[in-house]
Amino acid sequence: MPALLGTVLGASVTLLADRIRWRRDHALLSQKTRREVYAAYLAALHTGSERIRAVVLGDATAADRLSAAGEAFRAAGVYQAREHVALLASEAVACSAGQVLYRLRDLRDLAARGLSPASSDYEHAVMRYDEALTDLRTAMRQDIGSTSGG
Repeated sequence: MPALLGTVLGASVTLLADRIRWRRDHALLSQKTRREVYAAYLAALHTGSERIRAVVLGDATAADRLSAAGEAFRAAGVYQAREHVALLASEAVACSAGQVLYRLRDLRDLAARGLSPASSDYEHAVMRYDEALTDLRTAMRQDIGSTSGG
């Protein structure tokens, strides 16, 4: 009987240790995956905002601006990257990711209208985009357990 009890106890401890190790490994993989998806979304946002800014600074005709602004937004892959975020992120991150997307669309729409980068409407839109982006980065850091600001 003591041998059987020892065997059962040993097997139980091994199973428990394996389960704890699996949970830890799963949590680390999940965190790594979210970090990669978040970085890809931030990169797509950056690419989109830079391309939209190039449209704003350019001297294209009205029809060309409309087309260029739309293409700048689409080519950055922001929607696709946001879908990845929506699948993996916490609700707070997904909500913030959506807000940044809306602010970037506002910039796209202003670029398509041909607003000057010095116009108050454009400057206000850039400020709103930057604030939403800061909120998103904060939410992402909290979600992946990073406390660094860099």
